[in-house]
Amino acid sequence: MTTTTLAQQALLVLAGHLNPSSDLKPSPELVHPAATCSLSRLQSIAQLHFYLNQFTHNHLILQSSPVLASLASAINRELAHYQSDLAKIEHCLLGHHPTLVPYNSDLLPSPPVSAILAELHPWHQTFTALHGLLTTIQARTHPPWSSPELIELLHQHALSGSPQLSAIFSRIQLAIEQLWIQAIRSFVIYGQRPLEHPISTNPDAYHQQLIDDLFLAQRPRQPGSGLDQPKHQPLTYLLKPNALPQLPSLNPHGSLLRSMVQICHALTILSHLRQPNSTRLRSSTARLALSKFAMPSGLQAQLTIAFSDIDRISHPGFRHAIQAVQDILSDHLFTVYLTPDILRATLRSLADVFLLQHPVLTSNLVTAFARLRTTRLRQPAHRSRRPVTLSERELDVLLLKAALSTDIEPPVDLIGFSFTILPSCTHPHHLFAGLVLDPTLPVLLTFAPSAHLSLFLTDQACGTYSLIHSCLLTFLLVRDRLKQSWLDLSRRQRSARRWAANATGKSSCWETRRLMGWWVDEMISHIWMHVITPSLTKLVSDLEAVPRLDFRTLASLHAGFLARLTSGICLTEVAGPLASCVRLCEDLEGAATELFPDLLESSPAERGLKERVEAHGVAFKRELGVLFTRLSALVDEDEAGSGFRRVVVGQLLNRLDFTGFFSDQQQEGEDEADAVNVLGGL
Repeated sequence: MTTTTLAQQALLVLAGHLNPSSDLKPSPELVHPAATCSLSRLQSIAQLHFYLNQFTHNHLILQSSPVLASLASAINRELAHYQSDLAKIEHCLLGHHPTLVPYNSDLLPSPPVSAILAELHPWHQTFTALHGLLTTIQARTHPPWSSPELIELLHQHALSGSPQLSAIFSRIQLAIEQLWIQAIRSFVIYGQRPLEHPISTNPDAYHQQLIDDLFLAQRPRQPGSGLDQPKHQPLTYLLKPNALPQLPSLNPHGSLLRSMVQICHALTILSHLRQPNSTRLRSSTARLALSKFAMPSGLQAQLTIAFSDIDRISHPGFRHAIQAVQDILSDHLFTVYLTPDILRATLRSLADVFLLQHPVLTSNLVTAFARLRTTRLRQPAHRSRRPVTLSERELDVLLLKAALSTDIEPPVDLIGFSFTILPSCTHPHHLFAGLVLDPTLPVLLTFAPSAHLSLFLTDQACGTYSLIHSCLLTFLLVRDRLKQSWLDLSRRQRSARRWAANATGKSSCWETRRLMGWWVDEMISHIWMHVITPSLTKLVSDLEAVPRLDFRTLASLHAGFLARLTSGICLTEVAGPLASCVRLCEDLEGAATELFPDLLESSPAERGLKERVEAHGVAFKRELGVLFTRLSALVDEDEAGSGFRRVVVGQLLNRLDFTGFFSDQQQEGEDEADAVNVLGGL
């Protein structure tokens, strides 16, 4: 076998026309040992090329995943350069080019096979690296590779190897990045949406998979709904946790991720507003139709311009394009669906209901809860053999009845507000839920905002509103319960004087009840005068001062408003003293004849009640001292600034320590059970 024939056969094998495993094995006695070594290396190159060529033309792989299809197409483009090099080598061989075929084989014994190997040797490293990449990809069959995962894998391969090999992986990575950008364009500009339950047999599932790789469609879970979600709940579109590849060009990663999350939120709202009844469809055809909706033409044109120059994730303007898309969607929602009138009406409803700023609603609600606790939750045991139950529907009816306004006050918008009976109080937002009615029946007022209002009323914000409402309502209910206990104590004390000649003027619970009543009154006055009213005034003035309101500005102002409320009310700090007041009310309301210490001096029940009341007084006074210490620490922590919290907490400290009792250094030697010193003998 001549060297020319052997070289021609090697070229056929290298091009993939012959089997590299069997067609490139000549007899050892007919070939020079150097040529045998060269043929072995060429055979390795041919086998790697054969494996890569099989992958790029595998129809099962191409039809199973658009990501792998794009990868195969990119690898095939790199193999085209290899085929071009083979064609050049064949042209040189047939034309006896001096760089490949010597003129005089006797004087220049350079076999053409080694020359071919010298030309194709750089491809061995490239094919080996690509083979390792495909081996890693094919080793995982489930779940299928998504575009972000493949981009990260290609980026890792591009960091190692020669500059030529790094450039090849960078070009392949660019192809997958373009696929990722295509999915973002389809989601943002053309209204393509992920499916809640992807249908693999659908002809459009090939393109739908690009959307489903990055985004998720799910229905919000309602409290106490269990595993089955209500079908009437609207779909929410979320960004998957691994949707944004971890690339150095995308750092800082957190701000970009937050912008994309806000884009998903805005597009969710927009799809709900433009298709309010779409979730009622049931057929598979209807479900496919739900994965796409018509974007407004003007909005679509603006989004197209924002993405016009972006062809890959690593583009220098990608971050600015994402920010521009967020601003465009925010401006559209604010100018069309969240006008200043709608925003003012929403804030007024939140203030009236959650912050109890509507006087008629507040008074009726407090009266209704007091009546409910007396008639339903405090029934004597002989009247009912079954345990007392209360439904959320009854509480919602109670709320509607409480909102029946007079001609003097404007009506209250209660759309979206409802009471929820919680199974437990483990969440921080449920801190006061067990104090409203009964510890065994935690009640919380919740709010389900409509689509356009959820732009700034997130789940966290609504939970904060619920926490504040339960705290305010508990304060008002405790104030009325303490007033009623004062009347009961006066009436029963007069009865004791009538029937007992040795009755003294006061019972053991007078001072404790008076101290708690003073603290509750001071807290209510402080919260309404120095926290809620100034915070609402500042929020309204800040919103009116903004010439063009956008999402970031509204979110910042609203978050600051909630922060002022929570810090001014001191929710965490007042929970302990308020719970002590509730426990005292429970003991006083549950007592009957035990409230006559002078009439029934030897009664064991009376002695037990007296001990409990005295314990409540000592514990409450101790908690007031802890409260004063914590509030003083809060002021000291904010000493460097002149923030709202420092001013408001300072005012509250002055109210609580008007006699100087808590700030007096000699208080450690005083009797903890003596509540008169706290009030200065008043």
